[in-house]
Amino acid sequence: MRLLLVGLGRIGRLVEELARDEGHEIAGRIVGATAAAEWPPTDVAIDFSTADAVRTNLPRLAERGTSVVIGTTGWQAHEPELRGVVERAGIGVVASA
Repeated sequence: MRLLLVGLGRIGRLVEELARDEGHEIAGRIVGATAAAEWPPTDVAIDFSTADAVRTNLPRLAERGTSVVIGTTGWQAHEPELRGVVERAGIGVVASA
């Protein structure tokens, strides 16, 4: 599976290590502000960034049709808005703190 890692803090680096151990390909890493056009095509994005980054990146990933696993906390105040984005795009999201 091709993965896009969003945020490379302690948990993001651990996810990268474990994913590689399990034979998954790390297609790209997003750290800080990066134009969505530069993101490689992937099967799924795994987000351990910041609450503000989730609010910015989830719509960009949805536009690309990329499903997302969110492990970031603190973005739940924007959940209703982001649910709409996800539903319109028809992508899958798994979110767990």
